Amino acid sequence: MWLIPDTMGNVEIRTDDANKPEKKYVLELVHLNKLIPHEMVIRSAVDDFKIQVVDVGYLMRPILVDKNSNLILDGHHRQKGLAELGYTEAPVIMIDYLDGSEITLDTWYPLLNYELLEVIEKLREIGILIEESTLSEIDLMQKLSSRDFTAIIGNHDTKYIIADDRESLFETLKDNWLVNIQYYDTMVGCFEGSSPTLTAVVSWSYTKQEVLENVRNGMIHLPKTTRHNLKYRYADCNFPLHKLGKSD
Repeated sequence: MWLIPDTMGNVEIRTDDANKPEKKYVLELVHLNKLIPHEMVIRSAVDDFKIQVVDVGYLMRPILVDKNSNLILDGHHRQKGLAELGYTEAPVIMIDYLDGSEITLDTWYPLLNYELLEVIEKLREIGILIEESTLSEIDLMQKLSSRDFTAIIGNHDTKYIIADDRESLFETLKDNWLVNIQYYDTMVGCFEGSSPTLTAVVSWSYTKQEVLENVRNGMIHLPKTTRHNLKYRYADCNFPLHKLGKSD
């Protein structure tokens, strides 16, 4: 298990990175205006990136992009930060998004640093529909995967079902509990990390086709909605900033 602090002061808890084989990808310089985002950025994360990249003088990691649609798969904060610094291009790795042997799509599973009953009470005050579940964990997971409801919220002992709109639920989580969230890369890990004072939230993931269609319809997802899992690791590019195009 890898614990990786992200630029929001939260922690991404990854379980699969260490054993991935490394693959050599072709690096391309692509104009930033050609790259299409599908998630919102966090203002503090963009600001932190800008300070860090100017300080070291190079971009450590390239941006991962779908070669067919120019959709950004990983690197929204890098794209935004470089643009705000006046750069016009970035080093990019192009892959085939719809190739399941190359990349898969899941979501991040947040573990809130708040007691379950406190979270439930707040959600009910807002008007989000919540029902305590008597189903087994296996049944819950099966119904969640078939989208019978939006999310499961709970801990080892108690689980609730939320049937409201997915985006509305996660907008509420972002507005009320963004600080001190840990994001797990698996729903099992998220529940295993829960306790009486930590609340797990697991929801279904959009499909790749849904992400592409949502973007075509003008929808930009909330941060941490998608977790694109490349089957291979790639080396840092450590690309010097002075070699990037820059506006006058």
